[in-house]
Amino acid sequence: LTARPEEAGGLNVSVDGDQIIVVEAVGGPDDPECCPGQLRTTTYAWDGTRLVIESQKTEPASQNAKTPGVSP
Repeated sequence: LTARPEEAGGLNVSVDGDQIIVVEAVGGPDDPECCPGQLRTTTYAWDGTRLVIESQKTEPASQNAKTPGVSP
């Protein structure tokens, strides 16, 4: 699933084995609202009862970012 909103940002959701991986554009502390300059990757896993966050990392977006709509 890839959502391509008209405004800056974007969302990429993929499944890898038993994990759901969400990559989304997020603004850094000095980024204007229009132009998020970071990507947050959140990995979810099923714990037997519900989805839980297994890991989360945020890093600067690059010109080669694969998330749609990200303005580095």
